[in-house]
Amino acid sequence: MNPKKLIRPAVFAGIFLGLWGLAVLVARPSAEDPLAHPYVGVRGASREKASGLMVLVGEGGLARALRPDEAVKPGDMLHFVVRVERVRYFALAYRDGSGQVARAFPDDRGGGGASGTQAERIEPGRVLPIAFPVDADPRPALVTAYWSDRPFALAPFLGPIAATSGLPESEHADGGTAALDPTVEPVVIRIAKAR
Repeated sequence: MNPKKLIRPAVFAGIFLGLWGLAVLVARPSAEDPLAHPYVGVRGASREKASGLMVLVGEGGLARALRPDEAVKPGDMLHFVVRVERVRYFALAYRDGSGQVARAFPDDRGGGGASGTQAERIEPGRVLPIAFPVDADPRPALVTAYWSDRPFALAPFLGPIAATSGLPESEHADGGTAALDPTVEPVVIRIAKAR
């Protein structure tokens, strides 16, 4: 037999075996057990309303939606509307540019949950009964919303808020939220101010 006639079938067999090996490697099952880290969030396509809040800015008696690229002026009033897909538990903290922190919702005076110690169950589309005036400090204001599908205690989340990011101090101390409820999702919104 002529060795030149065997080269072409050998090359094609090598290519076929290489592709077959690659297909077996790619199609192999994942080594990680999916039950080890179950996904507990909501499944869905678009997360258009990911922050869960619509921020309104009002001058006088008129309020309009704050655009993401818009800066607010001192004296403007900030209002909030809940924009979630379903009923959830919620708390909100506000830090102005000077670093003053206010627990905004549920109310400090016992307006939510068990005498104001628990997050409040909130419906989509609800206008929050709070408003904040924009201060004259040029640093941005931070609004931190805490969301969960279950009730949660406010104390760990609405204690001291770190001046840099709006997240609880314990987030910065140990680099994680091991001591905090992992089912609570913090969302920080930075509100820029006009210079």
